[in-house]
Amino acid sequence: MPKKERPVEKVVRLAGGQAELARRCNTSQPRIWQCVHRNQRVPADLVIPFERAVAGQVTRHELRPDLYPDDEPPVSAVAS
Repeated sequence: MPKKERPVEKVVRLAGGQAELARRCNTSQPRIWQCVHRNQRVPADLVIPFERAVAGQVTRHELRPDLYPDDEPPVSAVAS
């Protein structure tokens, strides 16, 4: 049975890879790698940039339900 894709992995895939996601989020590719491979959770300061980087296709709630309850509206699809 294939492993279920985690939200952070989906963000990387939708963005076109770790380097592209890092560029879109104004961070480094090694930091993205750590989010995927080492961290148990996406760091709080990257949740909104990740959501914006994929135009809301992965929500802040999916990335960090402990910080963002399901009833919060998503970030607009327009990147700032």
